[in-house]
Amino acid sequence: MRQKGYDGVYKKNKKVQVKSHFGESKTNIKFNYDQDNVEFEDLIVIIGPYSKLKLNNKEAFETYIFEDFKNWVSCSNSGINYNEKNNTVSFGKKVLRKNRGITESKKAKSSKNYNKKH
Repeated sequence: MRQKGYDGVYKKNKKVQVKSHFGESKTNIKFNYDQDNVEFEDLIVIIGPYSKLKLNNKEAFETYIFEDFKNWVSCSNSGINYNEKNNTVSFGKKVLRKNRGITESKKAKSSKNYNKKH
């Protein structure tokens, strides 16, 4: 159930924020984020089949899980930009490409292909 400051709870009661990108024109994910008052531990980003941020073919959704997201934001070399003045976080394709190790992709049409690869 969605609560103020986070979208749900999963994985041993960890609070999670979920963001998605389905746009065919924009190439950045930006959202409100107060680094001093964070209510969630992990960030899940879902990239839709026609998103400009997509790294795979158009038939797959991509899911990125940033565990302990506060650590990602505070790491200067993560590629995630924190704007203290506006309390926002933004990042784009470069961050997703750089962190392919945290990616899970699933084919929309065939679960057989997905199961063979994983």
